[in-house]
Order: sequence, then C-alpha cells, then structure tokens
Amino acid sequence: MSSPARSTVSAASGGAVSAAEDVADSIDALYRKDETMAELKFEVMEALRRTGAYMPKQHGKLSELGQASKKTRNF
Repeated sequence: MSSPARSTVSAASGGAVSAAEDVADSIDALYRKDETMAELKFEVMEALRRTGAYMPKQHGKLSELGQASKKTRNF
C-alpha cells in the first residue's frame, strides 16, 4: 500500500507529464497550421498567376505569412 505522500507525488508527476504533452501537442498544432497557411498562400498565388489575375507587389500580411513560416521552421 502506498503512502499518501507517495500517491500525491505520483499524481503530481502524472499531471506534469500530461501538461507537457498538452504543450507539445499545441506546438505541433501551431507548426501544422503554419505549414498549411504557407501551402494555401502558394496555391492562391499559383491560381492568380495561372489566370493572369493582377498581383500587386507582396507586402503586408501575405509576405509576413511567408516570413513567419520560415522563421518558425528555422528556430
């Protein structure tokens, strides 16, 4: 039979592991989102290019999105 102190430590350790896994899952989800957004941007740019649609110089949010995805992957 385990002591109450040992049970408390075990429960706390389990909680820490669970929290660490939650953080890791959240980070993975952010990377997947970032990669998905970069792919979507590429597909939109390709569709605009193929149709001959007007494409202004990249600035603002679209170029920042591309830069953000590069920064997160290169740590």
